Amino acid sequence: MTEKDLHRLKRTELLEMLVEQGKEVESLKKEVSALKKQLDDRTIRLKDAGNIAEAALQISGIFEAAQTAAEHYLENVALLSGSQKETCEKMEAETKAKCSAMELETNAKCAAWENETKKKCQQMEEEAKKNVEVQWSELSKRLEAFYEAHQGLKELVSAAAEVRKKI
Repeated sequence: MTEKDLHRLKRTELLEMLVEQGKEVESLKKEVSALKKQLDDRTIRLKDAGNIAEAALQISGIFEAAQTAAEHYLENVALLSGSQKETCEKMEAETKAKCSAMELETNAKCAAWENETKKKCQQMEEEAKKNVEVQWSELSKRLEAFYEAHQGLKELVSAAAEVRKKI
């Protein structure tokens, strides 16, 4: 499997591969251990080998296979570690980009709401001023009418004011 293929795999697939290789290493370790026991017990049988030298070569082949499997396992762990780091960095960059986009969108919405609120406030203020002017005009008219209707009251108030000044 090439490095590109490893990068395309999902995290779970990579972890499954790692677990499988771990199991394979464990089984090879068990096999090596069993073979060591057989060697210690001197129970190695020479099937195809005609002499002890050929048996030793077969045993060293097993050790070489175990060593190769262990090296492959360590290489895969290193590849998975690097791949996970790249994935995390990529996810971090994507998250930062999304956050920036969301922040810009939120700022735009806030600015729009602020402008809308200002317009509504200005409209309400203009309406209030118009209402005040209408009511003031109406009150002025009523006061003028009252004042004109009670002209005698005006004269009485003026006379009372003069009397007070004299006192």
